[in-house]
Parts: sequence; C-alpha cells; structure tokens
Amino acid sequence: MDKIRKVTWTLAFICFFIWAVGKVAGKATLQKWGLPVDSDSLIEVLEKKRLSPGRSIMLLRVGPKVLAVAATESGYTTLTEMDAEALKQYQDEASATASEEASAPASGQTPADIAKHYLSIIPGLGAKK
Repeated sequence: MDKIRKVTWTLAFICFFIWAVGKVAGKATLQKWGLPVDSDSLIEVLEKKRLSPGRSIMLLRVGPKVLAVAATESGYTTLTEMDAEALKQYQDEASATASEEASAPASGQTPADIAKHYLSIIPGLGAKK
C-alpha cells in the first residue's frame, strides 16, 4: 500500500509540473516554436516587424482578408486591406524576383574586381594614370 501511495503522489507531482510549465510557457512561446495554439481562431498574426521601440507593423489575417496594421503607443491604425489571394500573388512575385537576382551574376562584383578596387587605393599598386 505504501508503494501505491508513493506512485500516486509522484504522478500527481508530474501532472502538476506539466500544468505549471504549460501556464508559464504561454501561447506566445508555443507560437514561436510553430505549435498550433488556437486552430479555430479567425484571427491570425502572419508577420510582425518592429520599426522602433513601441512601433511595429503587423500583417493580420482576419477571415478572408489580410490587414496591415500599425501598432504604436497611442493605438492601432489600419494601413491597408487586401485579399489573401492578392497577398499570395505578391509573395510569389517577390520570391521569383529574389530567385532571379540570386541566379544572375552581379556585374563588377567578382572577387577579382573587388581586390582590384581595394588595391587601387594603395599608392603604387593602383591603376596607372
């Protein structure tokens, strides 16, 4: 009977510990780790960009709409509203542009060109005039 009591108290302590960690961790930590918090929520924060202390811009999905919202010390202001489809199209175009820029060689930015530029600063090693 003594062993059953010890096992019961140990399980109770483990359950309490898991509950306490869940309360301390909170929803923000779970969202940072990419774990779902409210799967049935109509409001979702897509992205948040901090501009300065106390000022940030957030992209919020509210149902089928996506809102750009400015958050300051004095309150929140809606900057623009778009459809989720328009946001997806913009993201596709931006990723296509980024991949094109990454694949295209940058003119004048080869290691030899960079070395030639910095060596031209040193007297006697630069281009002859």
